[in-house]
Amino acid sequence: MNAKVTLIISLFLGAITTFMFFTYMQKQTPQPVVQEDLQPVIVAKQAISENTIITAEMVEEMLVPTKTVHPNATIDVSAIEGMVAIATIAKGETLLINHLQKVEEEEKFISRKIKEGYRAVALGVNFVQSVSNLIEPEDYVDVIATIKDDKDKLISELILEKVRVLAVDRRMVESDNNIEFAAYSSVTLELKALDAVKAINASERGNIHFIVYSKVNSKVAQ
Repeated sequence: MNAKVTLIISLFLGAITTFMFFTYMQKQTPQPVVQEDLQPVIVAKQAISENTIITAEMVEEMLVPTKTVHPNATIDVSAIEGMVAIATIAKGETLLINHLQKVEEEEKFISRKIKEGYRAVALGVNFVQSVSNLIEPEDYVDVIATIKDDKDKLISELILEKVRVLAVDRRMVESDNNIEFAAYSSVTLELKALDAVKAINASERGNIHFIVYSKVNSKVAQ
């Protein structure tokens, strides 16, 4: 092989080596970081149960990529404070406006609160029967009926257990410290149809009393 051919081959191989080295170095060079656009949204600091009034302590602001923000995401704490959750919201979940409702709107439609297969029935109560007017919507209660037997002897019997309270008078959300206390004379329960008949019959024939469950016991709502 003559010197001219050898030179050409050497130059060709050198060019390939240079190209490969240049390509390798480009891959090793750090690429500029693209700054992603972020947007604040409101998320739950804790699990929020259905029919709970939202307070500022329950939520917080979090920055998330703009492209991932849900169209119904809330972005202002002051705008949702005092609204009612109409669905269960998990800790860390974004609060969506369609999962919230103003208290005035919530109080208009009791039919929205009743679970499928149940009925709403209101029972008249006095101060003592209603546990000193301390029963609140979303509490769970037992119902005790006291009726006279054939010998005019008063007999008390537990007729219903773990019954959900839908409303007291016309109020369907739990009161807070900003709401002035107002006595009430009726409690609306969520019952199966036959249990509603049983409760009404007991109320007409004698007296009924309520026993309130502790909200600390999470098994009550199951």
